[in-house]
Amino acid sequence: FGPEILMVSFNGRRYSYAPTGFTQVNEAMVRELLATARRLLAPGGGERLLDLYCGYGLFAHDLAADYAAVHGLDAAPEGIESARRNGHFLGTEVRASFRVCRIDGADVTRSLPKPDGRREVILADPPRQGIPPAALAALAERAPARVVQACCGTDEMPAQIRAWQQHGYRLQAVCPLDMFPGTAHLETFIRLEPAG
Repeated sequence: FGPEILMVSFNGRRYSYAPTGFTQVNEAMVRELLATARRLLAPGGGERLLDLYCGYGLFAHDLAADYAAVHGLDAAPEGIESARRNGHFLGTEVRASFRVCRIDGADVTRSLPKPDGRREVILADPPRQGIPPAALAALAERAPARVVQACCGTDEMPAQIRAWQQHGYRLQAVCPLDMFPGTAHLETFIRLEPAG
């Protein structure tokens, strides 16, 4: 019952998504969310952005102009379909590609382009439990120059940081955002870089 497609607009871009798909519920904070992600990622030109748990492509399309290529992965087929459709209408489809992928070690490795020496950065917005260990290990093996991960499960954040540290990354920044006003929950971005 109801519309088959929902619409939202952020930073002058209009996005469509399926009613069963994920979207940020606090729309008043999305501009700040996008600005914080951009600031922490610090696009350097010529890099490849890997957008994990990309949904309908909110981050990918907002950041596409800052990167040579963007590769989005999400387990929800309706999210990937929306991301592709949004890319067509936003004109970002030449830089951004999207694939359905269970975010686990083997599927991530198969679904992302093979490392080719180009600098990569990772943006991940996983569910509350964070990135599964096998997927995190596969991502760390790619030796990204920067990782920016959203943590909406504050209790899981220490374990995620420790997991990245075990794979040779050090914590550079922690940025909490009050995405869930009236609750004790925060959306927190962490930025990590290779310890070397």
